[in-house]
Amino acid sequence: MLLRRPVHSLNRRHWLALAASIATIASGCASLPTGKLTSEQKAALNTLGFTEGADAWEFDLAARVPFAVDAATLSPEVDATLTRIARMLMSVGIDGLTVDGHSDNQGTDDYNQRLSERRAEVVAEALIARGMSREKTIKRAFGASRPVAPNTTEAGRRQNRRAVLLVPFA
Repeated sequence: MLLRRPVHSLNRRHWLALAASIATIASGCASLPTGKLTSEQKAALNTLGFTEGADAWEFDLAARVPFAVDAATLSPEVDATLTRIARMLMSVGIDGLTVDGHSDNQGTDDYNQRLSERRAEVVAEALIARGMSREKTIKRAFGASRPVAPNTTEAGRRQNRRAVLLVPFA
């Protein structure tokens, strides 16, 4: 036999148990994956040369062709690479990503920030011109704050003049 008590007669312990149950259910729902990549999308990212980073698939353009000193223009090689990336990603249903712009440490912090913004912008606009969604393409700039190599040598500075493409895991 089920005994029903009016809601107002529940004691504090029952209310706490009910609240804990609701919180557990809600937190479980909030952590459910909403946009996991398919095996086909992962295969395309691998084929293109993206690698799995901490939070996203990453493609470092500097590893292929770095930006020239004090420049935010695309070389023909980078332009062709971006065309290939945009076509393949869109063919598997990925129509947006994040573009991170970076610089070496030659120049002021303010100048390097603006330069990295221009690098992110030129790469993002090239991808958008090839069909990627403007609304789903995010541009970020970090100036010289996230070097991948020491800025003490020209080789290190060359590696730091870069744009990185990121496709989130979910």
